[in-house]
Amino acid sequence: MSFLKPVVIFFGKLSFKKKIAVIIISLIIPFIVPSYFTYKSFYEELNTIEKEQMAIKFIYPLKELIELVQQHRGMMQGYLIGEKTFKKSIEENEKKVEAFFLRLKNIDKNFGTYVTNSKKIKNIKEIWSKLKLENIRDKEQSFKLHTKLVSNLIDLQKEIANLYGINQDKNINNHYLIVSLFDTLPNIQEYAGKIRGYIAGILIKEKIKNSEIENIQNLITILFSEVNTLANAIIHYIQNNSDIQELEKEFGLMKKSVEHYIFTIKDLIYQRERMAPKKFFSYATNVIENIDSFYTLLLQRFETDLQKRKIEIFRNIFLLSLGLLLMILMVSYLFLGFFFSIDRPLDEFKKAIRNFSMGNYLTSLNIKTDDEMREISEAFNTMAVQINRHINYLKWYQIALDSATLVTKSNKYGEITYANESFLNKMGYKIEEILGKNDDLFYDIEISGKILEDIRKTTLARKIWKDILNVKTKYEKDLMMKTSVVPILDEKGEIEEFVAVRVDITELIRAQEHIKRMLYYDTLTSLPNRTKLIEDIKNKKAYSIIIINIDDFRQLNDIYGYEAGNIVLKEIAKVLKKFEQNGWRAYRLPSDEFAFISFIKRKKDEVFKFTQIIIQTLEDIVFFYKEHEIKILLKAGIALIKNDSKDAEKILLDADTSIKKIKRYSEKIVYYDESKSAKSEYKQTLDWVTKIKKAIEEDRIIPYFQPIYNNKTKKIEKYEALVRLIDEDGTIVSPFFFLDIAKKAKLYTKVTKIMIKKSFKAFENRCEELSLNISTQDLVNPDIIKFIENKLEEYNMKKRAIFGGSDQRGFVNCRGVVIEITETEEVENYDLVAQFTKRIKNLEGKSAIDDFGSGYSNFVYILNMGIDYLKIDSSLIKNILKDEKSEALVKAIVHFTKDLGIKTIAEFVSEKDIQQKVEDIGVDYSQGYYIGKPLPIEKLPPVEK
Repeated sequence: MSFLKPVVIFFGKLSFKKKIAVIIISLIIPFIVPSYFTYKSFYEELNTIEKEQMAIKFIYPLKELIELVQQHRGMMQGYLIGEKTFKKSIEENEKKVEAFFLRLKNIDKNFGTYVTNSKKIKNIKEIWSKLKLENIRDKEQSFKLHTKLVSNLIDLQKEIANLYGINQDKNINNHYLIVSLFDTLPNIQEYAGKIRGYIAGILIKEKIKNSEIENIQNLITILFSEVNTLANAIIHYIQNNSDIQELEKEFGLMKKSVEHYIFTIKDLIYQRERMAPKKFFSYATNVIENIDSFYTLLLQRFETDLQKRKIEIFRNIFLLSLGLLLMILMVSYLFLGFFFSIDRPLDEFKKAIRNFSMGNYLTSLNIKTDDEMREISEAFNTMAVQINRHINYLKWYQIALDSATLVTKSNKYGEITYANESFLNKMGYKIEEILGKNDDLFYDIEISGKILEDIRKTTLARKIWKDILNVKTKYEKDLMMKTSVVPILDEKGEIEEFVAVRVDITELIRAQEHIKRMLYYDTLTSLPNRTKLIEDIKNKKAYSIIIINIDDFRQLNDIYGYEAGNIVLKEIAKVLKKFEQNGWRAYRLPSDEFAFISFIKRKKDEVFKFTQIIIQTLEDIVFFYKEHEIKILLKAGIALIKNDSKDAEKILLDADTSIKKIKRYSEKIVYYDESKSAKSEYKQTLDWVTKIKKAIEEDRIIPYFQPIYNNKTKKIEKYEALVRLIDEDGTIVSPFFFLDIAKKAKLYTKVTKIMIKKSFKAFENRCEELSLNISTQDLVNPDIIKFIENKLEEYNMKKRAIFGGSDQRGFVNCRGVVIEITETEEVENYDLVAQFTKRIKNLEGKSAIDDFGSGYSNFVYILNMGIDYLKIDSSLIKNILKDEKSEALVKAIVHFTKDLGIKTIAEFVSEKDIQQKVEDIGVDYSQGYYIGKPLPIEKLPPVEK
């Protein structure tokens, strides 16, 4: 337990009383430190609340100023079109706005400085000056400038919120209110005000332009979306709070008022109803005042919540302080009792230990308590008896140590003072011959000074010196000894003497050297072997490798015998050893191969010439065996080692690849070309292209079908078709491995047609919906669209097909066919998608968008596509239990689609809890491994009759 050593040393330097004090403090600190941070967090939260309360003071006048500007915008639109009755109201409005600018500056000293220096407020005033009745005559310019002014005022609200730290509030309840107060509600008020201004300006006309209707329709859509966003925030807030019936009631009235406003606007723009501009302005103002009333109520609720939190914080501070005080008093009381309970026994221990230190090992304690002190005293008494016994044992251990090791002792000057019998016998000396002399007596004169200096430097630093030394006996015999020199310290930590302990390992070292030679060197040629070559490449910087191969060496062995072959190999090794110069080193590889490694960087031509010289030299030699003359032919493969590679196996493989290439052709020397190995990936792709083509030809492209579960009827009502490839060995291959390659190889269209045909055929007599996937690539292919139409007719699938998905998937139901469109995030022409969905509807089919909520999530375009289903992206569903943002987005999608009459399907439902969650949210259908895995048609449940 070395990590305890510092604290043990620390406590060892303290008296008992100080130890008790340290322990008390140490126990209290873990409570005080967290309390400090708790107090700090309370202070920071109070500071945040006070800032928030200050910010609220500014929100009220800003809110009123925004409302005045919005009223001014509406009246100006009517006035500029010709409704001159607005003039007086406009002039009164402008006076109120001017007064509000002065009021903003005087609310708070710090804020007044901000108002004076803020570029945004200067910009707001500049825009306002352009909007006065005396300065503006164009209604379009008026509407744009008013809208820009309101937008700046809303941004100013957010800027004030940031200035006073409202966005730093981590309270979840406040989060929903903050989002509503500083984002959603101002937007609702603004969009309602925009519509008021826009309508007030066009009601005078006999006929409203289509472009104006479209603009108003877009504003209505955004206003509706903002109201739904506010509803989600209010619902969250209501769920986490009680006693807010008034807020819930007011929100319902406000929401109902806005919805009635939207319906009224639609009637007006489509001229289903007529209304005078001034009457409409009054009606719209009343709606906006309802919004403003709810806005004010929400602000008041926010203020109330802040005040409650402040009171709760003060209560917590009081309770925490009281608890800390009681804890400190209790700990102090208990430790005082502890101190006095062990003070007397410790005195007894002091006396006994003092006697023990003076050599009286028979000292004993007699402590009569019922705690651990008695156990310690008994252990002490046992220890005293055991120490006497062990002192006798140590004498025999010393005898045993002397017989097994060679021991000498030296004084602090390095002079030998003792040597045991084992040392004297092994070294051949008598004790009187070495006493008073230094250890340099036992080492070669050339290295003794260096060794002794190293030993002295290490041991004087209070460290043990260890190494293996070559020692000479009196008769000059060399011995290898494992030596340890230990400094012996006195009670003050000063060096008193040195003990050297030696073990003779001469025979062991010789055995290791023999084993090492057998491991790293070829026994026949004495050249380093393949193991040594690999180690050298890893440990040194190698630049090139040459592998030399003897042609038809097996035939040489067959004709002349293995003894002849061995003679040739040994002679070759002798010749190669002569070439070991200037960084070249020779190695023996298995069988009939040798290698050269260059540890110096050389040019390619230089390596090639060196190889030529070796081959020419060896091929010119005549080898003799008995009466036979033997000549050999050689080939060589060269690999240049790039990028400081340390992968020895790969380097050998590169060079060996060159040898294999030589054996296929007629060259004598070949370089390994690393770039050619990069073609393996291309070859693998070609292999897959061949596989896909063959699978198409042999009819091994098949659909699997995954069930889709209706969360309301609790039944499987649909199946999605998923493409699979049956390999030649019967393995079912996922589209992950081949579909992208099929696209690149222009085989994708064939795969799509096979899936459509086989899926329709499989579900020709089934009652469930069938879902098929087509990609955005298919949308621009007229041939695919025509093929779909033909197969719908051929298999009587009209009213039964719905196409969709992301990797060749689909559903079929007696009630219709659905087409899922995949990779929608890649669509550049959304009109093309809309045209396709319209064409499918003409065929009495339906359409779906796959993976909604990931890359593609534009609600506006969804409105114009006319689709029937949205498949919610799997990344949202699989994280729905642990990610609040994913859950919120799924809820928003479900809410959005329900209003549009679009059904939703959750993908990747892999477990029961996820299924329960999507049902609770209101998702219409579920799909995933929890519902069922994809299966071939023959394994699907039989058709219900």
